[in-house]
Amino acid sequence: MSDTEAIAAFLAVAATTNLALVAHLLRGRRGDGGAPPDLLFPAGARVENFTGKSRAGTSVSIAAGETAYVIVFLSKGCPKCRAAALGVAAAAARTPGRGVDLWVVTAERLKAADIGQDQEFEAHFLDMAGIAYAMLNPRRASPAYLFIAPDMVVEAGGFIGDDNWQNFLAQLAEQV
Repeated sequence: MSDTEAIAAFLAVAATTNLALVAHLLRGRRGDGGAPPDLLFPAGARVENFTGKSRAGTSVSIAAGETAYVIVFLSKGCPKCRAAALGVAAAAARTPGRGVDLWVVTAERLKAADIGQDQEFEAHFLDMAGIAYAMLNPRRASPAYLFIAPDMVVEAGGFIGDDNWQNFLAQLAEQV
């Protein structure tokens, strides 16, 4: 066997082994073999009350009561977040007086300009300590959301643009 043939055989075995290893790791991460792992709180889970600081400098408590919450996760370095921000800003503008508060929760000093929005959108930003943020979004998924009922139970969570998000936007449009 020539050196070229030996190198080619080695590379073929290495590539096959790497593909098998990657497939095994992906199967392990997906749990049931098909569904992706939970990126956020699963539906039905109770979220502990938490607080953050609004951009106006006031402490905001997210707690059980009469208000439902839409918690949105956006990030500076996320191109999809920049694309989703316009729809999030429009949704935020429609929520006052509807029994739901929409907050863009961030553990970084995100500015509206970082995601292509006007500064007025920052009225919906809630800065949180890293530990509290990690409780809500342990995998730092973005652009993502949680729908939290007034009793602090998660109704849904996922990526902005999915079916649940689209249904939320449709409900806001119906209530005009």
